[in-house]
Amino acid sequence: MVILNLLQLWLSISVILSWVMKSKYFFPVPYIPIKPAALLATAAGTSSAGPFENYGLNVGPMFISGLFRFCNGRIEMFMGRALSDAMQRQRKERRKARKEEERKQEEILRQERKEARRIRRAERELRKQSNNATTTNNMKEKNESFNNNIHQDTIPSIDKTLQDHNESYIGHGMDDLD
Repeated sequence: MVILNLLQLWLSISVILSWVMKSKYFFPVPYIPIKPAALLATAAGTSSAGPFENYGLNVGPMFISGLFRFCNGRIEMFMGRALSDAMQRQRKERRKARKEEERKQEEILRQERKEARRIRRAERELRKQSNNATTTNNMKEKNESFNNNIHQDTIPSIDKTLQDHNESYIGHGMDDLD
């Protein structure tokens, strides 16, 4: 594109300077004249165009300039398409990398949640075991205290009842025997 733009600049400067001077360093353009006097004479049906027969407009630089613009447009379209495709590829790669990073982050978060759940379950299990052990110890203590209380409370009363009963039985039996 730079070369094409430099050639266009050289052509433009050569055309402008060719109106006032001649040089061997001007851009080489084909001489394609359009002579308006000859066109008018042909349209009028006369064979001679008069004094303006040798004057004409050189359209060679216009054709060359048009060719440069056409080539420049093609190159710009090619470059634009190539840059657009490259940008889309980069965008897809960035999106893919971002999704991969998000997936990794989600996996890490999922593992952390899983680990937290495992820890909560283990704590719950320890509390349950602790509560069961405490409950079992409390029940043993209650049973022991209950058994001690029953033993202390009821055994003397049972002993007393048995003793009273034996005395009355023995007393009655003696009365029966006498």
